[in-house]
Amino acid sequence: MTAIAHFVAITCYLGAAALAATPFARPVGAPVRGVVALLGVGVLAHLVGLAAYVHQVGQLPLTGLGPSLLLKGFAAASVGGIGNNRGALLAGYIIGIVEAVAAAALSPGYQLAATFAVMLGILLIRPHGLFGRAEARAV
Repeated sequence: MTAIAHFVAITCYLGAAALAATPFARPVGAPVRGVVALLGVGVLAHLVGLAAYVHQVGQLPLTGLGPSLLLKGFAAASVGGIGNNRGALLAGYIIGIVEAVAAAALSPGYQLAATFAVMLGILLIRPHGLFGRAEARAV
């Protein structure tokens, strides 16, 4: 991983900038090795994505997932609070757990219904979401 990070550091603009800033970053206590390690992790993540894309090329895409994922994403964003990323993340976990419990306890056909029942219940109690703020806007 260090060799890949070094290769990227000497061939890419961002890596060259990170290495050029090393003499100035060390005196102020910036974690230079951590930055280079994160650069290597980013390169490896991109390589994994490229490998997944190459693996997927010969297969047909799943076009029916769009509306379902859109509705679940909207439910997570509205339950968490519109504009609050942490709330949307927590709401996504809550929705995933609710869907898994509904599929196990009731039937897999009730997953979406359980998701929107929880969304409705939370929004009835807190109309601005779990982490949203109720604020009045002046026009």
